[in-house]
Amino acid sequence: MASPQVALMGAQVALQGLSTIFGARGVAKAAKAEIRGNTESIRLLNESIGDLANVGQSRKEAAQYESAFQFDVAGGQTSNMYDDLFKQYENNMGSQGFAFSGELKQQNLLAGERIGEQFLDKKMAIDMALSKQISGIADWESGEQARLQSEKRKLEARNRVLRTQNTTWKALGF
Repeated sequence: MASPQVALMGAQVALQGLSTIFGARGVAKAAKAEIRGNTESIRLLNESIGDLANVGQSRKEAAQYESAFQFDVAGGQTSNMYDDLFKQYENNMGSQGFAFSGELKQQNLLAGERIGEQFLDKKMAIDMALSKQISGIADWESGEQARLQSEKRKLEARNRVLRTQNTTWKALGF
């Protein structure tokens, strides 16, 4: 009579053993799949890290192009202001005559100096804005580098943990 109970208990132990083995096999398969996914993510992160310098350089070039464009616009405006000043001087010389030519010349000279100073002020503002943009791009680049490296290290650490479970025997603790 004890024999059917022993057989039943033996069958239960066998089922538990099979369940444990199949569970460990499932854990190993899941670990292998996660390792593959993490490895692909690490590969993509490495590509992104490698591309950061190119992206940063492109952003810097765009900022420099924009700055050069603003400088050209300011130069054109300054040139137009000088042309207008010269035309006004010629008109005033014709209408006021020689008696006022010294005074007009002095006024024209002062107005020209103001135009030049305004241009230099615009140039300085453009240069400061460019410097600030370049600095911001460099800060972004280093921050992004740190973030991507951190993500990569997390995935590598996770893969090290998963490699302790990536076979049925390892998942069983052997």
